Amino acid sequence: MERILLRIAIATVLALLSIACKGSDWQTLRPGLEYRYYSPHLIPTTASSVYAFRIDLNLFQLRLITAKSLGMKATYVNDFAKKSGALIAVNGGFFSTDKEELGLRIQNGKIISPLRNISWWGVFYIQNKIPKISSMKNFQMQSNIDFAIQSGPRLLVNNQHLKLSPGRDLRSALCIDSQNRVIIAVTNNLPLTTNQFASVLQKFGCRDALNLDGGNSSQIYAKTAKLKVDIETYRQVADALGVFPR
Repeated sequence: MERILLRIAIATVLALLSIACKGSDWQTLRPGLEYRYYSPHLIPTTASSVYAFRIDLNLFQLRLITAKSLGMKATYVNDFAKKSGALIAVNGGFFSTDKEELGLRIQNGKIISPLRNISWWGVFYIQNKIPKISSMKNFQMQSNIDFAIQSGPRLLVNNQHLKLSPGRDLRSALCIDSQNRVIIAVTNNLPLTTNQFASVLQKFGCRDALNLDGGNSSQIYAKTAKLKVDIETYRQVADALGVFPR
């Protein structure tokens, strides 16, 4: 009897671990827009997890939303979403103490902020609805780039980890999967190293990934008929990336 109880206990723990590793499956919010989360805990919880949204660029588009365009110096990500009508908004890249964007920003083919020559930064950009992530060394400015944001470091390159900092912090990222869908991921009350974050992104199917501004800048807001997510911090940011229907 003791052996039977022990086997049952082991089976239960293994089942829970399996669930914890899985978190949740992708859930369709709208055609072309999906959601899931990952929790490292024995019993998964969205209260301490990584949220992810998967986006088909044939049905949705990314737009840069700047605080300046809203007549503000800086604001919170949920404010960017509500004022712009974005279904999802996530914090953008780095900015100065004066809330000026640092690094390349392109919106509708127009350069909003110039490229900065910083070796460990990368560039996420979209050409003809195809998302790409490039190193600074290999990036080439082209007239048909519709959207771009510069940040760093790159977290995954062709599904491989890079040598990254061991420090733990809140994280946010833009990713691309094998079907050229964009994945936005943000930690919720879960400080991770960049390598740990990269490993979670692989669980979401990310092939290439670029770190956005982390720490207290990491925020996301999403509101659809099936889901509302509002992860905010006390830091106002200079810009956000919004997801809009085409």
